[in-house]
Amino acid sequence: MKECLAANGIRHETTVAYTPEQNGVAERYNRTLLECVRVIMTSADIPQELWAEIAATAAYLRNRLPSKANKNKTPYESYHSEKPHIDHLRVIWADAYAHIPKHQRSKLAPRARKLKHIKYHEDKKAYKLWDPEDREIRVSRDVTFDESVVFNHIPAITNDDYDEYLVDSILDERVNIDGSKEYLVKWTGYEETTWEPREHLIDCEALDQWEKQHPESAEVYFYGNIRQRPGDVQ
Repeated sequence: MKECLAANGIRHETTVAYTPEQNGVAERYNRTLLECVRVIMTSADIPQELWAEIAATAAYLRNRLPSKANKNKTPYESYHSEKPHIDHLRVIWADAYAHIPKHQRSKLAPRARKLKHIKYHEDKKAYKLWDPEDREIRVSRDVTFDESVVFNHIPAITNDDYDEYLVDSILDERVNIDGSKEYLVKWTGYEETTWEPREHLIDCEALDQWEKQHPESAEVYFYGNIRQRPGDVQ
């Protein structure tokens, strides 16, 4: 692994044991993904046994959402150099009436089976659907959806406090010689502070508050060895 990283010009850095806050961007994404899974499952009362499928669906959707960290591009577009197709997206846990082929039914049997939409197939243009009777996942392309059942559903409300790896505040900032910025971050529940690059904090409320409180330093960069604001005479 080390040889592969070195050959591709990748510097491998590891974190100190029992300090997950040093891996802030990955831990923050894990938290964001977990919150998406919790919201989807709670709002529709999806069985806990399907958490892995819902997590995969949440990641699928996140990769098709624009982000300020990617200059308002989606991760999919950044990787494939084309915009993702989203016309196939449907509400998770909507009633899905999957067509039953003729060779699988009799003449008087129903032509569709009522299932639940949980996932998008990774390798085919098809949906993965949950069969609550047989308790198994089925794959179908020909599906008619009824999304109103999810919109009209009243979920059981829970109030989970989940503050792990949450940015408490920004204490200071510094500008590197290449013009990139780093911020001194205090993490909720941890005494240790860490310096984090700006792209790790793009969607963080603490960063917005810091820049509002320090507008004079929001657009400061280095030109050579001289600290200067854009527009200043060099």
